[in-house]
Amino acid sequence: MIASCFFCMGICTLLQTTIGNRLPLVQGPSSALVSSMGSVTAAYGMPAMWGAVIIGGLIEGVVGAARLMSKIRKLIPPVVVGSVVAAIGFVAAKLAVSWAFSSSDPLLLGMALGSFVLCLIFKFKGKGLLSQGFILITVLLVGVGNGTAVAVVGAAVLGGFTGYIGSMFESVGDYAALCATCGETYRVKHIDKGIMAEGFGCAICALFGSLPTTSYTQNIGIVAATGVASRRVTQVAAVLFLLYGLSPKLAALLAAIPRPIVGGVFLVSAAMIMFSGIEVIQSSEHNQRNTLVAGTTIGMSVMLPLFCSTTGAEWAASLPKFLNLLVTSNVFIAVVCGIVLNLLLNVLLKEKKEEHV
Repeated sequence: MIASCFFCMGICTLLQTTIGNRLPLVQGPSSALVSSMGSVTAAYGMPAMWGAVIIGGLIEGVVGAARLMSKIRKLIPPVVVGSVVAAIGFVAAKLAVSWAFSSSDPLLLGMALGSFVLCLIFKFKGKGLLSQGFILITVLLVGVGNGTAVAVVGAAVLGGFTGYIGSMFESVGDYAALCATCGETYRVKHIDKGIMAEGFGCAICALFGSLPTTSYTQNIGIVAATGVASRRVTQVAAVLFLLYGLSPKLAALLAAIPRPIVGGVFLVSAAMIMFSGIEVIQSSEHNQRNTLVAGTTIGMSVMLPLFCSTTGAEWAASLPKFLNLLVTSNVFIAVVCGIVLNLLLNVLLKEKKEEHV
């Protein structure tokens, strides 16, 4: 399974960077899709799950090819884009912190702190390759050096496709975040071609026995931190994924890196994503409406999933699968909340003149 996932990551990343949105965006297994497919498996079995992956992927591909997703482009002004990007930064920071403190071993905690400090030194004091490649160099120095070496029913398709809906909304947010990070204008073609390539890629994954893929938020953090936004570099990475899939020994090298080291390094990237989103928000008109859109969107996208994983876990588990996905996916919440609030405050309730703040 792991080898096939690496192999399909390479295929889907090449697909995205050639005929897709052509952004330096890595594709990897989607947590939203994995969650929904797990529910399908529990209810209908593995054959139905793989069938749902194939059909759902084809549907997503057609949605992109038919240019349906770009219809919402006008509903995503800079204040919404910035809020989604900032929310992604918070999600990335949460992931980085959870990895950095995933072990109580003092040695690993010290290595996590050391990797964070070493990242800053390489990034701001290093020159050339040392500065641009500070993440990989730090991980290799600290991590590897110290790490231990079709039976498909309609219900199954519908249940599985809830994951695809969440994945598409997350991807739209990721495309916006990556464009903001790269300094590239966010265009309609990024949405439509990206969703098309992502959907057809998911269908291909099922043929190889791999988990379906989506855009990787972590990749955006790497681009923000290193400043390397070359599509060619991403395609080279895709070839490496193919090699990892064909040679489990290479994949084992990555697995040997302790998670706290990766978390310590990734914290730098998360911070850069977060504030690139805040910069986009600041580029919007400064008024109370946009302040409410941004503040509520970020607050809901960060705190609602936290509530659902702690004191509200029982309540979240009692919801239908689609609603459970809605209240537990940070990026999904950010996109939906941002769009709805913007429509409500800046379209339906907008006044001709309003007081600036």
